Amino acid sequence: MKRLIAVVLALAILTTLFAIPASAQTPYEGYNYNSWKESVPAPTGYMPDEYFAGRDYECGDFSNPQDIFIGDDDIVYVTDTGNSRIVKFDLEMNYLGVIDSFTQGEEKITFKNPEGMYVSEDGSVFVADTGNGRVLIANPDLTLRSIITKPVNSDVYEQTDELIPIKVFSDMSGIVYVLSRSNNKGILTFDEKGNFLAYYGTSRVKATAEVIAYYFWERFMSDEQRESAVTFTPVEYKSMTYGNDNFVYATLFTSSWDNSGQLKKLNPKGIDVVKQRRRFYTDLAYDKTILGDSEVRIVGGNRTGSNFIDSALNDDCTLIYLLDQSEGKIFVYDNEYNLLYVFGAMGAVTGQQFGTFLAPIAIEEHDTQVYVLDSEDGSVTTFKQTTFGQLVTEGISLYNNGEYAAAVEPWTQVLKLNSNYDVAYISLGKAEYEAGNFEQALKYFELAYDRDGYEDAYVELRSIKLKKNFGYIFTGIVLVIAAIAIVPRVVRARKKKKAGGVKA
Repeated sequence: MKRLIAVVLALAILTTLFAIPASAQTPYEGYNYNSWKESVPAPTGYMPDEYFAGRDYECGDFSNPQDIFIGDDDIVYVTDTGNSRIVKFDLEMNYLGVIDSFTQGEEKITFKNPEGMYVSEDGSVFVADTGNGRVLIANPDLTLRSIITKPVNSDVYEQTDELIPIKVFSDMSGIVYVLSRSNNKGILTFDEKGNFLAYYGTSRVKATAEVIAYYFWERFMSDEQRESAVTFTPVEYKSMTYGNDNFVYATLFTSSWDNSGQLKKLNPKGIDVVKQRRRFYTDLAYDKTILGDSEVRIVGGNRTGSNFIDSALNDDCTLIYLLDQSEGKIFVYDNEYNLLYVFGAMGAVTGQQFGTFLAPIAIEEHDTQVYVLDSEDGSVTTFKQTTFGQLVTEGISLYNNGEYAAAVEPWTQVLKLNSNYDVAYISLGKAEYEAGNFEQALKYFELAYDRDGYEDAYVELRSIKLKKNFGYIFTGIVLVIAAIAIVPRVVRARKKKKAGGVKA
């Protein structure tokens, strides 16, 4: 009897354990923001899947790895900076080998503390050979093709600036883009022969009231005051990601505690085209993109914001993943920069919990799977989508493919999981808008407090009503005009008649 009771209790405990929802097993709480920038609980779009460390493979421990990249060849490349090598894995993180040099005839061209790399569609390998101050370009068979070094015969390149490459990629036309540390003039562009072309995406200082005031008072400052004053110079890029839409997504160093202006989406001309939907009441007159945590954090008595160290994109560039180095969080946005969900967290100094980080440094996405590289722990953590995340992705994909009616179903399912999810109401509003159901779209936009969407739907609805009632409106206008023209005449005629009768 005692044995039977023990078995029953064991089964009950196991049943309880397996009944715990997946979201409860994550080391972080999902949340989103309402229209007043208040955080509210929400299902998370991703949960930790697997953990991989260099020590688990024959290659041994990673040392201060700085970048992770997934090529069109479905190979995961980890730039193992401290060990001066690039380690290769398949998508399931099975070890494939190491790249620690290129060949040039009989000579080996080795790396020194490389921080970034890229593999183009044709298999060419680009390495930001940071310690050697150069970019190496190799053929698919790893034979060296070209070396890019600091331009010395350029009238455009500032000779006082060293070339310290940390990120690199090549676009469809063969232009090589290089991000150089401690250079705030923009991203450097070269041809494959190493000729410097121009600065790209130069970050300009905007003429804000604070900047104008500074330059006015600077004329009256002493030398000591000038040295201690805040200077206004273009900011430096931290990372860059080349999307399949041929835009460059770059994150910037900024001290802005309100998270404004940390992301740029640069078109081929280097012009930032990021435009965020107006939702939050406090941002209606603010033209900067505000991403990350909306609620202010106080650290050491100072207000701090999110610190985006890297970004990643899905294949059709409808989702953007931003890695916050300060809090170890990943913020996921749609292509109108509506926040979809947040996942990830910082762990303890030792023995961090699965799904948390010590020093997250880089992020990649492939087929909805997310890979996050931790430079201090020397590891890669993968995340997989939850049911909630899958429905959100499906709704966005259907809408962007023009399947507006089909997009309604996944967004309706999303609302069953989170009835306060504003993005679902916005998306349903957009689907109804595209289908010409402006009255229904108006209701959804109103539920989401989406001012832009509501305004667009209202204009269309008003136009339809005007056209529908044009005959009545036109007749009314004619009657009013006629009344304005005739009534005074009738009144004058009556007055004359009355005056004439009195006189007689």
